[in-house]
Amino acid sequence: MRESDDFEAGMKKLLLALHCDFDYVQRHAELCRKALEYKKKGSKDLLLRGQALKNAKAFLEEGQTKHPVPISEQIEFIELSKALRRRDKTCRRASFFVITILALAVAASIPTIILLVTNNNCQ
Repeated sequence: MRESDDFEAGMKKLLLALHCDFDYVQRHAELCRKALEYKKKGSKDLLLRGQALKNAKAFLEEGQTKHPVPISEQIEFIELSKALRRRDKTCRRASFFVITILALAVAASIPTIILLVTNNNCQ
């Protein structure tokens, strides 16, 4: 510090730096980079999935008590990722339901098909 610098302000900055969670700051920067890349390109392929999405949700919770706080782009990016995950789950469930109904319909029609084939062969 220089003699002209405010001692108290300098000490506050020093204490803040000493108590800084560098892992959190790195996660903040990485998530910020990903959010801005998504905002620029708009590709759904850039949204978070799996463990990355779980980590991002934890980051948001942790960010309520840390500095720097999550920025709006990060929050929006994580919310869009969560929405895509919910939509994907819904589509998978709907697909499973349709396939199950089709399989049951085919299974239910097999006895009728066998009966028709048997009757045609007997005539």
